[in-house]
Amino acid sequence: MPWSRKEVAASGKITFALQSSGGGALELNCTRCDGTSFLGQLEVAPVRDHPGRDATVFLFNLRDITVDRRKAQALFQSQKIEALGLLSGGIAHEISNLLQPVLALSELGQDIADSDAAKVRKYFEVIASSGRKAREIVRQVLTLARRDTPQLAPYPLVALVTDALGLLQSGLPRGIRLQQDFGIGETKAVVNLTQ
Repeated sequence: MPWSRKEVAASGKITFALQSSGGGALELNCTRCDGTSFLGQLEVAPVRDHPGRDATVFLFNLRDITVDRRKAQALFQSQKIEALGLLSGGIAHEISNLLQPVLALSELGQDIADSDAAKVRKYFEVIASSGRKAREIVRQVLTLARRDTPQLAPYPLVALVTDALGLLQSGLPRGIRLQQDFGIGETKAVVNLTQ
């Protein structure tokens, strides 16, 4: 960015110090003369009197991008809904598979509860594991579908990719398995977890 941004809290004004002859753009929360606020994009372009020389004059253009941002958010939401539609068949199949041992083993466990406690314990371990996996799939779907304002935070990159691949795996045909091989250690990405 060709300038540094300094915010002056007391006056509510923002000042910029130009550092080079490059152009660029940034977003600002702005206030109109009537007191209403809007999201603005400030674009800065250098004007040079000779090629290769540093600019001595800069052109500033401020435009209201509130409507553009709303349209982008609506498009993003519709893309999430479309993605959910595409994934729903695979996810429903995966949850159905996870529910099979829950139902079957709970019935079998009732039949042998008095005669083989170790086997019943093993059945309950499988039931609990299937339940946790199903809950995780539902959590991922709800996270994808939820509307929220972007909250950026650092997350481990391996966990993010693993979650995405797990959700993708549920929509793949039987016999296709994704193999994960990460060599990035504890690298983190600053992202909005839902997006």
